[in-house]
Amino acid sequence: SRIRDALLAAAVRGAQAIDYRGAGTFEFIVQGDEFYFLEVNTRIQVEHGVTELITGIDLVSWMIRIAAGEPLTVRQEDVQPRGHALECRINAEAVDRNFAPAPGLISVYKEPSGPWVRIDSAAYAGWDIPSNYDSMIAKLMVWGADRDEALARMARALVEYDIQGVPTTIPLHRWILDQPAIREGHYDTGFLTRHFQPTDVPASPFPATATNGTTSQRQLQVEVNQRLFTVTVFEPQGEAVAAGKPQRRDAGNRQTQSASGDLAAPLSGTIVALRVAVGDTIEAGQTVVVIEAMKMENDIAALHGGRVTAVHVKVGDPVGSGASLMTVA
Repeated sequence: SRIRDALLAAAVRGAQAIDYRGAGTFEFIVQGDEFYFLEVNTRIQVEHGVTELITGIDLVSWMIRIAAGEPLTVRQEDVQPRGHALECRINAEAVDRNFAPAPGLISVYKEPSGPWVRIDSAAYAGWDIPSNYDSMIAKLMVWGADRDEALARMARALVEYDIQGVPTTIPLHRWILDQPAIREGHYDTGFLTRHFQPTDVPASPFPATATNGTTSQRQLQVEVNQRLFTVTVFEPQGEAVAAGKPQRRDAGNRQTQSASGDLAAPLSGTIVALRVAVGDTIEAGQTVVVIEAMKMENDIAALHGGRVTAVHVKVGDPVGSGASLMTVA
């Protein structure tokens, strides 16, 4: 299209103007018939696989070779996009709980296959996803001769992608691809804000609240219609505790607090702030602890007011899901 051609030409002019060498991305935002420059990311980006699929150029290889001083042998006129490519970021997040980060153990991991399906990931069954990094655990990409074919391949791939043990964004992506506006290409950066509700996707098959003990799991063999399936059963040990809401996100996480007054971590992470001390009087809804997990800060709030009689953690401590944070009388 005219806008696409003008945007690409502007990116090339920008790279030439600053004598840029290496992999990078010029970002723009489009509004109507106009586009506006946002920024330059001087590195390879998450979406580089889409460019590789439609151009057939190994960007990572060229990034390394240019850094080593090799001359670039691909000319601008050699870059001829073909077909259409899509990418879905597969994140370990509980969509139905306001996209709360969900580090934990992957019990089942089966990737989709088929023609023109590409997955960039290091995930596997038995991997305990840490809380120290970003929540993205895989990039699912597909290529098609046109947009319709790419959409059909992505829909099939998402159905085949089987990750169990932690909630992921796979149900959200399936919902997105099922929306007429998405399939017709009539959407913008505010689409989810205007149209998506957590109830639009299946609830996470994992406890909505943590426990003040641990969450154990068992694997069972179940036969259904003469087919054998391995089922992972999660069993909370102990009493229910409060769950926090991710900072800078809308409220929506369900919260409970044990009758004994113990407040426990609803997710694994690192304590980055303590908002109260022993002897303080707190109110219901007050943030008492901030936990960082998967590069997001999560406010942990108490449902009930009272006096803090004990604090069991300090700033910098790593905590597991269900670990006791403090006691409120």
